[in-house]
Amino acid sequence: MKSARLWMAVGLLVVGLAGTAPVQACNLNIDNWNVTYSDLTYHAPYFESNLTIRVRVDPANCTWRIDNSQKPSWINLSVSGNYIGDGYFRGPAVVDVRMSKNTGYGRSGKVRFVTSTYSLPVDFGQANYIGACPFKPEGATTGGWKVITPGFLAVTQNMSMPANNFRATIVDKSTCALSPRPHAYTFGMTGATIQATGQPRTYLINRSGVPRNTTGEGALFVMSQPGYAAFGGVLAQELPLPAALPPELQVTMSLDKSFLSFADGGGVVRIGGSVKRLVSTPTKPCLFAPGYFTVMAPSSSGSWLSVTSESSCKPTNSNSGTLVITALPNGPNARVGAIFTAWGNVIFVVQPAS
Repeated sequence: MKSARLWMAVGLLVVGLAGTAPVQACNLNIDNWNVTYSDLTYHAPYFESNLTIRVRVDPANCTWRIDNSQKPSWINLSVSGNYIGDGYFRGPAVVDVRMSKNTGYGRSGKVRFVTSTYSLPVDFGQANYIGACPFKPEGATTGGWKVITPGFLAVTQNMSMPANNFRATIVDKSTCALSPRPHAYTFGMTGATIQATGQPRTYLINRSGVPRNTTGEGALFVMSQPGYAAFGGVLAQELPLPAALPPELQVTMSLDKSFLSFADGGGVVRIGGSVKRLVSTPTKPCLFAPGYFTVMAPSSSGSWLSVTSESSCKPTNSNSGTLVITALPNGPNARVGAIFTAWGNVIFVVQPAS
C-alpha cells in the first residue's frame, strides 16, 4: 500500500468558555502492523482477508474509541488494548481486521478512530468477485494432487531411490478467455520447470534428480495473466517417505487453515493445529516451530512472509500448537506465497497490490 506518515494533532490545548478545564493534548497515529506509516486506505482481495493495524498515541494515557456507524457487517474488528469501558481504550492498541469473502461487486467501508475533539477515518476496500475469472488448475491424472481452494493446487510426490524425478501434468479447467502464464519460484527444487505441452491449457512440471532429505523440496508456480485474471498458484512438492524420517518426526499434522489472504497492509494470523504421532518415542519434540515449515515467498523486494518464533506448542501438550504467520505490507505488485511441511501440509498465501 502507499506509505506516508500521517499524524493527527488532537486538541493541542483547547480552552473553552471561562471555567472549562483544558482538553489534554493527544497525538494519535494509525500504522501498519509492523509500525510503518499508513495512508489509512487498505485494499483486500475478494477472499476472506486479514489485516492488522496499530494505534499509537502520545502521551500514552490518551483515550480514544472506534466509531462503527459507517462500518458494514462484512468488516469485523478485534482490539487488543486497555479497555476502560463505555467503548473507550486508553493508550496504544493492536486492531485485527477480518473481512468476509466477497461474492458480489467491489465494496468499501469505513471506521473512525475518535478522541474527544477529532475523528480520523480509515477506509477499507475489497475487490470485485462478479466478473473475476480465477484460473482453476487441477492434476491431469487421478491422485497425487489436491485443490487447496479454487485457483490453488498442491501436487505431491514422494522421494524414491535411486532417482527422485518429479514429473506432473496439470490442466487449467477455467473458461477464462486467456490461458494462464506460469512463473516458477523454487526452494530446493532448483531447476524445476513448467512448460506448455501443446494441448489446450495443459502444462508439464519437471525436475530430475531432487536430492533426498528430511525436509522436502518445493517449487511454487504462480499462474497469472496481468490485468486480466486473479492470481492462481501450483505448489509442486517432493516429500520424504514417512518411514525415511526419524522416528520422532513420523507424524501426521492437521492445521485449521490451508489458505490465507492478507490486505495490502499486512498483518498477523494465528492458526491452530495438532499432530498424531505414528511411532512411540522417548522424546516428543514440538513440531509447531518455524524450523519445520518451509516458506516460499518470492519477491523482488525481499522476504515478506514468515512463520514467526511465537509459533509453539501448548505448555502441557506437545501434540497441539499454534502457528503465527505474518505478512509485511505490500507495494505495487500482487504476490503469492506458500508454506509447506515434510508431512504434506500446505498453506497458500495471497496479497493484493497496494
